[in-house]
Amino acid sequence: MTTQAWTFPVDHRNDAGFRAWGADFSAHLAAIGLVQTTDTGQIDWGTVSKPGSGDAGYEVWRFNDTEQGSAPVYLKFRYGTDTSNTPRIICDLGDATDGAGNLTLFGGPAQSFAMYWGNVSGTVDATGISRSSFMVHTEGFLAIFWCLGVKHANLCAASIVIARTHDDSGVPDSTGLMVLYPAAGNVSSNGSNVNCSTYAVSYVAKEAIQGQAQGAALIPTGRSTGTLYEGQPQVFLTYSFQPRVRPHMQVLALVSADFIDWTTFNAEIVPGSGPRTYLVAGRVMGRIAFGANNATGMAVLWE
Repeated sequence: MTTQAWTFPVDHRNDAGFRAWGADFSAHLAAIGLVQTTDTGQIDWGTVSKPGSGDAGYEVWRFNDTEQGSAPVYLKFRYGTDTSNTPRIICDLGDATDGAGNLTLFGGPAQSFAMYWGNVSGTVDATGISRSSFMVHTEGFLAIFWCLGVKHANLCAASIVIARTHDDSGVPDSTGLMVLYPAAGNVSSNGSNVNCSTYAVSYVAKEAIQGQAQGAALIPTGRSTGTLYEGQPQVFLTYSFQPRVRPHMQVLALVSADFIDWTTFNAEIVPGSGPRTYLVAGRVMGRIAFGANNATGMAVLWE
């Protein structure tokens, strides 16, 4: 279980380019510690053809943490082509797989998340320019920010964050999950005017709850342009409904002007638990908090 930060010349113009970026993405899923399942029918990066639109194939992966036995997390990544001939990845989440690539969530259909932005107001680029990407998988947590800027400046082509609930000391537990992913819609040059969507999964109630966009945290409106206190910026906990409201210390909300994107900082969020390292992911998925106009972004656990 580890972090990965890298660049890759993402090229979606032909079969060779599609195979190259797909195999690279898959290799980094393994590098952060996710475990690929033995489900049949998974994509062959040596032979697959780039689709004109839609999906070309899939892989199934699972969490590799203590809670996987009691609260399973299975992820089906579907690889393909989005609008304007750009790369696209969709993620299906379930708590079980039938061994043939079909996931279920509490006996019903898996939940599908569009990791990519909707329409973009600007130039898209599928032509082999090196793009920055970030992934982390640690106990009770996964974050993916892939292919920065391929659809518009500052945005990722594929992003998703999954955080387990945790106890009062910050140790992940098997109560539930919070999922954050890009909201659909028209995107401006800095991710403004679009919200970050939220979703909650309760293993206790065995139900999934669609949350609101821009609703994982609260930042007082009077401090929406900066939060400095005695020269230091402030960060804010995120929450999800499990159906009991639960905090998530693995994902923090912040005012973007207080931080530099893709840098790290240390903070002790749970008193007495010791400082943890966080990566500033900015507004790659839009506004995460109420009360700060277009200025809010996120930081994720980076260990």
